[in-house]
Amino acid sequence: MGLRETMNNNPAAVTGGAVVVLLLCLLLVYCQFGGGNPRGGNFQIIYYDVANKQIKLVAHDGDVWPNSPLDGSADTYEAVLLACGECPEDQIVDGMSLEDIKAAGMFLGWLQKRDPGTPPDPTFNPSMQYRTLKSNKWVSASSDAGFKLQEQIHRQCPGGEYANQCHPR
Repeated sequence: MGLRETMNNNPAAVTGGAVVVLLLCLLLVYCQFGGGNPRGGNFQIIYYDVANKQIKLVAHDGDVWPNSPLDGSADTYEAVLLACGECPEDQIVDGMSLEDIKAAGMFLGWLQKRDPGTPPDPTFNPSMQYRTLKSNKWVSASSDAGFKLQEQIHRQCPGGEYANQCHPR
């Protein structure tokens, strides 16, 4: 008996198998588009203390996104670390200086903050603003200037390759 005959003789098993495959696909889509944390459970957010010139890792419990600027510090903002090629995520530690970041093969792309009182969104928030360390001017993430800033910074890798965003483990 061939595969086709077996499938024709067992429609319930074929239907059950198709449902399982469909559910697995839906779960994958759900996790890919923000329904689940791909790193699983709690994770850390990278902040940069402009005054002390070092990063600070802040735990995220999955429910409450910390304020930016960080409570208790007027000059500590979320930071985006980038790398050309693989990210050395196991080397991202609290207290790293810009020199330490560079020595680990990464660079600080930009700082970001959210308007107070807006609901946090870890992927994108239209009220989010960006700035580089070289500029004190904040630009809206959803503006042409915000998109241009991201594109220019991401394209700093040799050959115009797109830099990868790094996250601590």
